[in-house]
Amino acid sequence: RNTNSLIMPRWMKPLEWFWLGQNLHSIHHLFPRVPFYRYHALHRDIAPILQAQGTPIIGIFSRLPVSPSNTAEQMPAD
Repeated sequence: RNTNSLIMPRWMKPLEWFWLGQNLHSIHHLFPRVPFYRYHALHRDIAPILQAQGTPIIGIFSRLPVSPSNTAEQMPAD
């Protein structure tokens, strides 16, 4: 609970390169050896587990929790 994942709209994908994927900071902390360009794929795979364990997954603008079904839809395809 010390970190979170900020889910961005698809149109913001180019901006994520400036952040090196650190909007998915929970992935960075859980799997430090995973390169940043693999964060999205890994996050899509484990988002339900993260949410079940109470990891905050929130919208970047609203700061409100993102539902499990919306998480997968909003995550850009790699």
